[in-house]
Amino acid sequence: MKNILLVDDEKDMGQIVSRLLTGDGYGIEHVCTGMEALEKIEKTSPDLVLLDINLPDMDGMEILREVNGASIRVPVVMITAYGRIETAVQAIKSGAIDYIEKPFDLKGFRERIRDILRSMGESQNEDCGIVGSSPQIKKVMSVINKFALSDITMLLQGESGTGKELFAKAVHQKSRRKNGPFVPLDCAALSESLVESEMFGHEKGAFTGASEKKIGKIERANGGTLFIDEVQNLSPSVQAKLLRVIQERQIERVGGGNPVKVDIRIVAASNVNLKEAVDKGRFRQDLYYRISQVAVNIPPLRERVGDVDILVHQFLAAYSKEFGRPCKIADEALMCLRSHNWPGNVRELENIVKSTAILSDGDIQTRNFPEYLKAATLPFPPRQAE
Repeated sequence: MKNILLVDDEKDMGQIVSRLLTGDGYGIEHVCTGMEALEKIEKTSPDLVLLDINLPDMDGMEILREVNGASIRVPVVMITAYGRIETAVQAIKSGAIDYIEKPFDLKGFRERIRDILRSMGESQNEDCGIVGSSPQIKKVMSVINKFALSDITMLLQGESGTGKELFAKAVHQKSRRKNGPFVPLDCAALSESLVESEMFGHEKGAFTGASEKKIGKIERANGGTLFIDEVQNLSPSVQAKLLRVIQERQIERVGGGNPVKVDIRIVAASNVNLKEAVDKGRFRQDLYYRISQVAVNIPPLRERVGDVDILVHQFLAAYSKEFGRPCKIADEALMCLRSHNWPGNVRELENIVKSTAILSDGDIQTRNFPEYLKAATLPFPPRQAE
């Protein structure tokens, strides 16, 4: 049985939550002050602490810091006032695993606690397809691991080809929504006239050619994660509608008059500096702040050269399986790949490895590479005598 400590100075709220969680099979204790909470945590080491940020004797953030500094760490979920997203972000940065906003729907609260406890029991190091051991990638994954469990909106910024969708999938797979849909929307691949229908859907007869009702990608992502790639390409009118979705958690299909409730987590991505786009009047400031509650910069491959070898060997293992024959690379060819600047990042590297693996019958030599790649090869210093 999981033991939960509720720290909240509202006695009526404590009684309601205690009955609710006890009925779900959890052991529950309720205390009203920070000092009581710290004493209980030290003595009983609960499986989960639900900590209100406003207490009569101590600030919830202060208690969180005390808990994180203790020899026995316990997971903490902060309870914050509705709309205090900045406080929630700060709490997670300070070590909380998630946050819940007051007032909350009791059914939704029960499901949230269940999902949090289940997710805590699953490994945060599960394979999400992210490859690399460089400090830059470890830093990115540290941020993702810290914020994935919550529903905080995230913005991934990085050059084209750095794998932003793969990192968005990692956020989804590490979240409590992992069993829900992951729905990608590439704003760069759609014309302005199509993007609104693709996002919000439309009713039959909404416009010429709308011969049947269409469910948009926001609605399809219900219960899961919506990944909005190249979000900077959204028109001002669609930006305004997306802002309303984030604020109100509901949509209206094109040509429809009835709002549809949606429960989604949004991860957005951009290959440009979105803050600069705001400063130049190309992107709404209010939307920028809503989608960048946590901003993560995905490093280009040229800044993580140490990961080139790991990526190459991962690709070769995959192609060996796909082609039904061994795929390998000569040391000289691998040195050539290490020295390239990779303007197309991981996507360019994968394409090079795949095409040369095919053309060379799986035995990759430097001569198999395109001329531009061989010409860019830099001389390596001689190995120092040991």
